[in-house]
Amino acid sequence: DLEYKMEGDDLYEPIEPKTLRCAIAEKFVNDPTIELTPSSFTYNGSACVPTVVVKDGQRVIPANEYTVEITNNVNAGTANVVIKDNIASNYEVLGSTTFNIAKATRTISFTTAPSSVDVGDTVEVAAVVSAGGGNISYFSSDEDVATVDDNVVTGVSAGTCNIIASVAANDNYEGATAQYQISAVSMANMYLTFVPVEDSTFGFSK
Repeated sequence: DLEYKMEGDDLYEPIEPKTLRCAIAEKFVNDPTIELTPSSFTYNGSACVPTVVVKDGQRVIPANEYTVEITNNVNAGTANVVIKDNIASNYEVLGSTTFNIAKATRTISFTTAPSSVDVGDTVEVAAVVSAGGGNISYFSSDEDVATVDDNVVTGVSAGTCNIIASVAANDNYEGATAQYQISAVSMANMYLTFVPVEDSTFGFSK
């Protein structure tokens, strides 16, 4: 409310104080600056919720002026942030933005990793993935030395190669690989070495 009055003088009578009622309209902000902290996340299995600050230019709009709705904020991908106006406030504010949720990294560890395999024979390998599940595939870096069928390694010829375990990316996790070295041993290359000894006479007693 605005109150005013006029003092009297030699020509005019004074006017008694009067009240003028003024309406202060909400300020409409349809393209606010929306700041998110942090501005991106990595998938962790829980809802990702950034701190939201809304500005009209450089002026921070009080948080009680609006409601924040965040959706699609659990799995890797693009999450949505929508700013909705609160009724009977000083601002009418509407806006939206997005933020990214990156896939999480993971690792593979060998739990069974024989260091050698005889040529023509087989051994089994096994590995586990740290998170996110998925089928682990096994490969040989040199199939002239050893081949892999499922998780069974067959020695082909004498030498060394790497056994590689791999899991593909899925909706929330990156792919991963691990490897270790195995030797294929040929029995044909194995021999005995005899060391000569001096003649000796052995005596026996009864």
